[in-house]
Amino acid sequence: MTVFSLFIVLLYGVTMALAQAGLQGLPRLSHGSSLSVEKTNDFLISPNGTFSGGFYNVGTNAYCFSIWFTNSLNKTVVWMANRDSPVNGKQSQLDLHGNGNLVLTDADGSITWSTNTFSDAIVEARLLETGNLILINQAEEIIWQSFYFPTDTLLPGQILSKNITLVSMRNRGTYFSGFYNFKFDDNNVLDLIYNGPLVSSIYLPSTAISVFDSGRTPYNSSRSAFVNSWGQFISSDNFIFYASDYGVGPKRRLTLDYDGILRLYSLDDSTGLWEISWLPGGLSPCQVHGLCGPNGVCSYNPLPTCTCPHGFDRNDPSDWSKGCSPRFNLTCDPLAWDFIELQYTDYFGYDMDFYGRNMTFEACRNACLSDCKCAGFGYALDGLGQCFPKSTLLNGFSMPSSTQIMHLKVPRAMVISQAEQRQVKTNDLNCSNTEIVFRGDDADGENNNRNGYMKYLIAFVGSFGVFEMICIGLGWWYVFRKHANEQVINMGYTVLAMGFKRFTFAELKKATQNFNQEIGKGGFGTVYKGILDNERVVAVKRLEGILQGDTEFWAEVGIIGSLNHRNLVKMWGFCAEDDHLEPKVTDFGMSKLFKRNHDMMFSRVRGTRGYLAPEWMMNLSINAKADVYSFGVVLLELLTGKSASSFQWTGVEEKVYNDMEQWAKHTIKQEGPKGIIDQRLNDEYDTEEVERLIEVALLCLGEDRSTRPPMSKVLELLVECDKSNTK
Repeated sequence: MTVFSLFIVLLYGVTMALAQAGLQGLPRLSHGSSLSVEKTNDFLISPNGTFSGGFYNVGTNAYCFSIWFTNSLNKTVVWMANRDSPVNGKQSQLDLHGNGNLVLTDADGSITWSTNTFSDAIVEARLLETGNLILINQAEEIIWQSFYFPTDTLLPGQILSKNITLVSMRNRGTYFSGFYNFKFDDNNVLDLIYNGPLVSSIYLPSTAISVFDSGRTPYNSSRSAFVNSWGQFISSDNFIFYASDYGVGPKRRLTLDYDGILRLYSLDDSTGLWEISWLPGGLSPCQVHGLCGPNGVCSYNPLPTCTCPHGFDRNDPSDWSKGCSPRFNLTCDPLAWDFIELQYTDYFGYDMDFYGRNMTFEACRNACLSDCKCAGFGYALDGLGQCFPKSTLLNGFSMPSSTQIMHLKVPRAMVISQAEQRQVKTNDLNCSNTEIVFRGDDADGENNNRNGYMKYLIAFVGSFGVFEMICIGLGWWYVFRKHANEQVINMGYTVLAMGFKRFTFAELKKATQNFNQEIGKGGFGTVYKGILDNERVVAVKRLEGILQGDTEFWAEVGIIGSLNHRNLVKMWGFCAEDDHLEPKVTDFGMSKLFKRNHDMMFSRVRGTRGYLAPEWMMNLSINAKADVYSFGVVLLELLTGKSASSFQWTGVEEKVYNDMEQWAKHTIKQEGPKGIIDQRLNDEYDTEEVERLIEVALLCLGEDRSTRPPMSKVLELLVECDKSNTK
């Protein structure tokens, strides 16, 4: 932890201690009582202090009655009563009327929001430890609760039913209702929906595949979903996931963020900061509909970035959701128009027609030219001749994996070269400059005096941070310059501090005889046999076919190089490992550890064929039990002498097995444990020991991860086996 981050943590602790010591909060609001926007002690607090409820500043002289996590660093809001109609910072108040109606009034006395409840009995407002604000009568009957009217967040125990919708914020720091919804549709399926000013569309689950292929089912009538305190989300349409830190402990929230992505967060009580503990698998930011608005294109640079195509201008410098407008109007004269190409780009949906397969590019182009309403067309690069003319250009995204080129119709005079197109200016998505301002008799004077000390504190912290960043920058510059000089001097023979030798590509090419003898494949490349100049036999792994090879390479080097164990191979240099014909674990699955501070759901499967746990293919969260499964595969390989990644076996009944686990279970059932043991052992092994190893391997290979033992139990079973054989 750096000095600056330590200082922030200490500052957070001091701030929270002062806040808790000076501000007590109210346990309830009785009928006829009120909370004032001008009184700092006028707020509700839950029994154990987890949640607070009061007036929350959302802009200059603008406040919303809100509920927030008391001990989060920035008072993370989980609910707002009047998110789209903030009230004045003077004379606004929340009243609990004698008739049981909870009413929020602005400075002029006008009603901004109310619960619209009525009761003859005495009613009081309470903020529960769950974060639920309730109105309850003397008979302990709840007549209204905030859990039935969420904003963008679902708390543990809060039910998302068929009449409830989560609505995102408009932009980062702007609490107005946004354009993304999370709710059940009329087909009983829980959807993420872009609900824009002009159009709406579902982007999760993907409409390109069936509901069943996405792992959901419409055959339910309850339309009910919730996240529990352990971090498990359960929905009646079979949408289920787990937090990466699944279990009792951290406080959690499920929030539909302003960028349209649903995230599960866990609170670190020591810092007050939130960590992402789940993300939707298979959904990347640019696949969220509406991010860049009409005609805009989302791409990675490397973060999600919005672009207006050539011939189009951005509508609002502060809001990308408003997209881009063309500098021209479409007409019906085909001779006046031509097309510009957008490589690996598509505008999802809004096809005028689908012309099927085997359509030539020229035919597709001419069809769009001759149609007055055609704004452009996509043409697939898969060789099938698929043509997709577009009437509207929405949900634009560009990815290297896209199999399509988009052709936008523009006046002939606007057609430019591809080199010029690549110079089009881009902007990232964090670009909201909007601020809520209420002009009244307020924002000066007392407010300035009250918050003046905070400005000095922020200035001090900021200066300290800038100073530290300058020091870090100078340090990195010095280290980088020194490292660069060493590379030039030594060129491939630099000995790093860890004791590794740096090999040149030419050296590895010579050692492997031009990568001639393949000895295996991994998730990120092929492994070749090599012989170094000192006659040492090594294995050389060559990364290939991935977009993040550099990151994965450094992850493996850093992690493997820091390990030292008799059952782990010695690392001699970059990409050099494995000897002595003794089975040893190498870099199995360790590149995944590079992402450990991120959510455990990945946008693509990571690992080697044959070693992957079933949950990788079932869109489930990934935890330590996936590694238990992989260990079971490795253990089975050691027992059988067969490779899981390239396994194929034809049984006596002429059935072909492509999965070593299935083959092993079937063979054991037919022939007993001896049937799967490597025949090269010539029966020279301890039968009891081998049977225990087979038992452990099959336990690790349980299809349901809840049936797999933890590695501590695996170790216990193996140690027991070893002890029994030494007696």
